[in-house]
Amino acid sequence: MINGDAGTGKTVLLTHLVAMFLNEQPNKRIAGVLQPNWIKTAKSIFKNFTTHVKKEYT
Repeated sequence: MINGDAGTGKTVLLTHLVAMFLNEQPNKRIAGVLQPNWIKTAKSIFKNFTTHVKKEYT
């Protein structure tokens, strides 16, 4: 579980963990439990993250 106040780096931590995991295990899938109002935001963040930053982990 990742929990914390606004601005503590929860999203940054999560995106880096997901990118590292997917780089090491590209055939695996990840499930997450999110607040319903955060799903659209999460999709946008991960799309941008994997497009621009994933190459750091290759």
